[in-house]
Amino acid sequence: MSVAFSPNGRHIVSASDDYTLCLWDAETGAQIGDLLEGHTDGVISVAFSPDGRYIVSAADDHTIRLWDAETGAQISNPLKGHTEGVNSVVFSPDGRHIVSASQDHTLRLWNAETGAQIGDPLEGHTNWVRTVAFSPDGRHIVSTSHDHTVCLWDAETHIVSASHDHYLPMPDAEPSNPDTHLTVNSTTQEYSSYMVHNCDNVSLIPPVLLSMD
Repeated sequence: MSVAFSPNGRHIVSASDDYTLCLWDAETGAQIGDLLEGHTDGVISVAFSPDGRYIVSAADDHTIRLWDAETGAQISNPLKGHTEGVNSVVFSPDGRHIVSASQDHTLRLWNAETGAQIGDPLEGHTNWVRTVAFSPDGRHIVSTSHDHTVCLWDAETHIVSASHDHYLPMPDAEPSNPDTHLTVNSTTQEYSSYMVHNCDNVSLIPPVLLSMD
């Protein structure tokens, strides 16, 4: 369901529909320790903290869980608040916050140390929120949804800075380089499209539509 490298590239964490996470040695391919167990439904998303000390996971059981990347032990209680499965989760660049995206149409911000929810849910999407990401400077959050929109949020105020329609379903988003741009891609069986947003003035650079032939 999801996989991620540790920041130093030495380890890999995978998330599975069998409700578990697994750590791997990236060089040898050997499993490290036992499976990380605790979720009660399929694990959809997984990510390392920027310092590599922690792992965060999100699942169809409506929860987010934090793990010690060295011992595999679950840290504190699950983060609860979403009312449907959680599709995507990621740490902020400074490691202090976590943002999650859910099938309940919302995003939520969490304190990575205490597990407490920060403020109210981020509302604006009208269907499942599929993916979420922080900008490299941590000032913005971007989300994509099954409602075919991309939303850019202020990470401090939780206000939507911009929302753009996407003419192909289920886009994914990730920060681009330099930090002022965001690339959004969407794929169907026939076509793949790419849109670039300028995060300074929230303008949309016209999308490129590529044939998959």
